[in-house]
Amino acid sequence: MTRSMSICSGDGPIVPDDSDCEYNHIHTPSPKEYLAWHAWAEKMQKTHRKEKCPGCGLYKIVVPKTLKMPTFDKPGTCECGHELPPQSEWNDAGRDWANIECSQCGKYYVDEDVYIAMYPSKEEE
Repeated sequence: MTRSMSICSGDGPIVPDDSDCEYNHIHTPSPKEYLAWHAWAEKMQKTHRKEKCPGCGLYKIVVPKTLKMPTFDKPGTCECGHELPPQSEWNDAGRDWANIECSQCGKYYVDEDVYIAMYPSKEEE
């Protein structure tokens, strides 16, 4: 399949033409106007992740993130889908700054009293 570039309506972003992809029906639709697209993309990056389409190879499939924060006695789920242990099993459990690193993706979680902070893996820094 050859890829061509096309410009969306108005002053929208330049995007690859995916109209001839056999999996086009599973691509996530997005706004075509410039400002609407950027507002949509900013919101989606906080709650969703992109997956590569098996047909065209573009990251056109958007799915919800699976992040579920653990509690002191219940496990959670990392953004990558791997299970995180309950906070009672974290390093320095029960103290300020209890922490754990996801064994699959390396993301680092720290219990900062009122909330849990998530930091990128050491490779992403």
